[in-house]
Amino acid sequence: MRWRFRPSTEPPRFAQLLVSIVTPPDERQVLLSDLQDEFEETADTSGTEAAKRAYWEQVRGSMVPGLAWRLSRLGRRRRALSWLARVPAWWRPAPEVPTDQHNRGENMFDYLNDVRLACRGLAKNPLIFAVVVLSLAVGIGASTTVFSMANAFLFRSPATDLPDDYVAIFTSDNDSRHGDTSYPDYLDLLDNVAAIESTLLHRIGGVELDDGGERQRLLVEIVGGHYFELMRLPLTLGRGFSAEENEIGSADRLVVLSFRLWQQRFGADENILGKTVRLDGHPYTVIGVGPQGYLSRFLNLRIDAWVPMGVAGGIYHVRPSGLEDRSDRQYRVLAQLQPGEDLATVRAQLEVLSKRLHEEYPEAWTDARGEARGLSVLSEQEALLPREMRAGLGGIFGVLLVGTGLIVLIACSNVACLFLARINLRRREMAMRLALGAGRRRIVLMLLVESLVPALVAGVLGSGLAYWACGALGSMDLPSGIPIPLHFDFQPDVRVLGFALLLSVLTSLAIGLAPALEGASPDLVTSLKADKGTGDRRPGRRLRLRRLLVVVQVAAALIFVVGTGFMLRSVQAASAVDLGIDIERNAVMARDLPQSRFNDEAAARYLQDVVERLRRRPEVEAAELALSAELSIMASIYEAVVAVDGYVPAEGESLAISHNAVTPGYMDMMGIRLLRGRGIEDRDLPGAPLAAVVSQAFAERFWPGADALGRSFQTTPGDRPAVSADDRVYQVVGIADDGHYVTLDEESPFFWTALSQSWGQRVMIHVRGRASDVEALRALNEETSLEQGESMWLLPTTYSQMISIHSMGPRLMSRFMGWGGLFALGLAAMGIYGIVSFTVTQRTREMAIRQALGARPGEVLRDVVGDGLRLALWGLVVGFAVALPLAALARNDVYGMSLLDPVALGGSILVLLNSAFFASAIPARRLSAVDPMDALRDE
Repeated sequence: MRWRFRPSTEPPRFAQLLVSIVTPPDERQVLLSDLQDEFEETADTSGTEAAKRAYWEQVRGSMVPGLAWRLSRLGRRRRALSWLARVPAWWRPAPEVPTDQHNRGENMFDYLNDVRLACRGLAKNPLIFAVVVLSLAVGIGASTTVFSMANAFLFRSPATDLPDDYVAIFTSDNDSRHGDTSYPDYLDLLDNVAAIESTLLHRIGGVELDDGGERQRLLVEIVGGHYFELMRLPLTLGRGFSAEENEIGSADRLVVLSFRLWQQRFGADENILGKTVRLDGHPYTVIGVGPQGYLSRFLNLRIDAWVPMGVAGGIYHVRPSGLEDRSDRQYRVLAQLQPGEDLATVRAQLEVLSKRLHEEYPEAWTDARGEARGLSVLSEQEALLPREMRAGLGGIFGVLLVGTGLIVLIACSNVACLFLARINLRRREMAMRLALGAGRRRIVLMLLVESLVPALVAGVLGSGLAYWACGALGSMDLPSGIPIPLHFDFQPDVRVLGFALLLSVLTSLAIGLAPALEGASPDLVTSLKADKGTGDRRPGRRLRLRRLLVVVQVAAALIFVVGTGFMLRSVQAASAVDLGIDIERNAVMARDLPQSRFNDEAAARYLQDVVERLRRRPEVEAAELALSAELSIMASIYEAVVAVDGYVPAEGESLAISHNAVTPGYMDMMGIRLLRGRGIEDRDLPGAPLAAVVSQAFAERFWPGADALGRSFQTTPGDRPAVSADDRVYQVVGIADDGHYVTLDEESPFFWTALSQSWGQRVMIHVRGRASDVEALRALNEETSLEQGESMWLLPTTYSQMISIHSMGPRLMSRFMGWGGLFALGLAAMGIYGIVSFTVTQRTREMAIRQALGARPGEVLRDVVGDGLRLALWGLVVGFAVALPLAALARNDVYGMSLLDPVALGGSILVLLNSAFFASAIPARRLSAVDPMDALRDE
């Protein structure tokens, strides 16, 4: 098939453009129309080519006077607008003139002119402009903030991208295939996986900086090997760690500061190299400053410094016992492949190694579910955020984006109502434009530009709000129960700014499309007859559209208000639950003693002296020692695998049970109720039979229907730190009441042992004040100063603050839902107020006639308020249809949440109905105060 050229049957476009440029505006349309008519007549009689030649001859004839006019225009304005002479004429804004459907020469100056008219129109209504911009800016800012957080976790890559031959190696644990690795397993990797050329061991931890100024908790990365060379990080100052300086267990105390810490804490001192800083009470020599802009490879966590892996002492440094324990899995492994090797080869070699390790070390290589552990490998880029973690974070940010999207939706519907009201007042103007020849498409584009201007301004303002919010969220202090500082970098980048721009454009379409279509289709006869500014007297379909938008606002506001009620009820239920422990007037801290100075006996004597000093203080009621603290983050870390004779676990059942080692008097101080038997006593000394107190849930699980007193069970450490690496056989000497010892969700099995039978260097000091926890906290701060080499991995804090991590999620969510609900409720009230005010304006004459015929003002008031309440009721129906299924999906994730909670649902209904009532009563009262004779006289 051959393609044939079909000549154009339209006038030359370039000739039309020349006419548009050089012809005065008042003559341009007439000339183009005449030329079009002559072109069509010539084309019908003599053909298209002859018509084009005749068209060009007529254009050349009009060029001379047209150019003279253009030059005269430039001459008159050359002083004020001399720069404009250098701009091509077709980019220059032209005076506003009506265009008809025959004008196909719309160019950029048309849209620039629309922008100018939009700015001028909005400047005449500054209050409306401010309401529109602020409403949209809050929604855009909230959505951009959430997207910026999602971008930091899910999409943003580290500042330094590594080659494709870098991989990460993991050891499976109970919950994931991508867990951390122990040091002995790491050594086996080096010896048995030939496809690996070089490796790197690293982890994160927390230390305390004390250089004479304010004490500061730092997040450090503890690394082994040639870290900066393997990670390809060019240092700003100094050097990294050498192989000799990383000798495990006896490495020199060296530190590389991050660029940010160097600037903020040390004033960008270029002579910092060689100076000494104190970390956890030890002197460290500064040998380098990290690269600018580099954070870490841990989900955009801000690392403050790097220290060698081999430094002994400190809870986040290497311990000799930890190096030998295959159950102490807390290291990440990064490796570079041999040239020519691929992931398949590494996977095959790791599978062989994992099987051999399970055969040689069955206890350490069997998880709490009784399943064999395994080694897995991912590419370095994929390992930054494994698949299961990405899915979990994606779900969280998806929910937050839906919530902020509802805020944007409410703002858009409210602004659309305002724009519809303005279009109603400008209906005569739109009709005049159509009558003078303007096309409907041209009017739609003009009105869309008017909505684009405030949306873009709101986008800029919203981006500024997001920048501020991301900075505040990134440096937000976490609850005291988290022993290391976690600060993220959520600052917006190009991707976030692009999202804000796209959201602004979509918002402009959402707020402007319906008003634009409405304004481009007026009833010409009715609109031209109406007085200026009175608008359309036949609401009908137009009023129904505004009512629909108000219903959407109320429905979205209900979702936020119901969500806020559920979150608050959840927090209230969590605070009212019987924990099984008494946390009132209690304070706690955690100490870590250096092994180089304290063996087990020395640690016991030293800590007992600290406790005795605390007990002698008059404001202290009791002071005890424990390995951990119930309901703290450590309660879920210290667990051991339990084995009971005759008990056969179900398939996939975890036998890892949380526990605590305590001193005599601890259980009484904490209010742990003993049901039968005895507690931990002074006779439970080293060398005596190992004693344990178990919770009732523990006893019912392993000895159902039988008495657990006198029974025995065996423990081996789980895949996390435990009291000892040796198997231990405990005899049950007491049964305690169930309580929420690990989480708020359920009363998990738990057991207590004697701290004196398993002394170590890590311990928590518990103090109970006579009057308040403030007294207990003051006593801890005054009596527990650090000795040389000691560290506090949990600073002195009240018990309630320490366990607040369990309610942090619901509290943050209730705060988010609360502010969003308040904003949504305000916009919904504004929407109801606007629609009722519009109705009042439209029905003033009707109501005046009714009152003149004998209707009471109360009846008029009831009629108008009922109109607003009906909108609110329809919004409640739609909102509940969406909110209840969402609540059903989320009730398992929030403690104490009931789908039909009467307080949350009833309170939400009352709040919305009251808001709707007051929003309707204000304009209704204004109508009832109008004198009927005055209203009829005005008509």
